[in-house]
Amino acid sequence: MSEKKQSQFATLAPTVDKFPLLMVIFGWFLVMVNTTFGILFLINPAGVILGLGSTSAILQATIMLGARNLGSGFILGFALLFKNTRVLQAVWVFAIIREVGDLVAALAGGGGFSGAIVVIVILVIEIIAFIYTGAIASGHIAKYKKA
Repeated sequence: MSEKKQSQFATLAPTVDKFPLLMVIFGWFLVMVNTTFGILFLINPAGVILGLGSTSAILQATIMLGARNLGSGFILGFALLFKNTRVLQAVWVFAIIREVGDLVAALAGGGGFSGAIVVIVILVIEIIAFIYTGAIASGHIAKYKKA
């Protein structure tokens, strides 16, 4: 008889009691940054991006950016508190996509590489968090396996 081979992506640890401390610290840091920038974009957009005009199109884009940041903060906070490995992994994917967009904007905006370097560092940490969360979910990290 042939045994059915389990997928390497099978979820063996769907939930955890707690995520790794560094991931939690970084996650809550991103929650605070996204929430703060979201509120600041809604209150005073020109204070966040110097020289930002106030035409209706720019104001609409700024409000959308503020809402995106607030939403990102709330979703990441929920995922960290929910303690479901696949939910957190999906949220890391969304964060990675957001950072790629921010990186393109930083490079295309002519702001130089200093802003792009910060985005790249955050992007790398998010990719590591995504991979590590997947390893937890797949049961590759023994201390997270449930008996």
